[in-house]
Amino acid sequence: MKNLPPHRLALYYRAPAPDEARRSQDHIFERLSELERMNGTHVDLHEWPMRVGLDTDEDERAREALSHYAEFDSWAHDHNVSLAPYFNVHESHWFTGEDTSELIFPMLCLAVYDGDELVDVFPHTEGDHAVSISEFIDRLEADLDRDESAQPHQPAT
Repeated sequence: MKNLPPHRLALYYRAPAPDEARRSQDHIFERLSELERMNGTHVDLHEWPMRVGLDTDEDERAREALSHYAEFDSWAHDHNVSLAPYFNVHESHWFTGEDTSELIFPMLCLAVYDGDELVDVFPHTEGDHAVSISEFIDRLEADLDRDESAQPHQPAT
């Protein structure tokens, strides 16, 4: 079987997740594991927080999550797509007069790298079209099927 171009996939997920979201996460985990098995595409798994304050210097995990978001947001800007509504900034106004901003992370996010270069992020929105992680996996699976069917048949010996 011919391998797809070398890509590294990084899947970011929130945990714990509500039951329905967890089932969806598990389905994506299974599909990516199958792709990894079929053609060796490497998948890194990263747990990230539900939300991170934008005005605070929280722990290393929060800083790392914000750094990934900044990379994804820059990619989206460069490619004229949007990460909204998947990533969302929530403004809170407290009775103390304090205002806070928090970045809410999606339950799942898939980053696609060619070497060290970020080449795609899912989910994202292109105009009115939402491009999901499942849509990307469907495309990879279709490419693998095409590559398999294009291989010359080897007679059994």
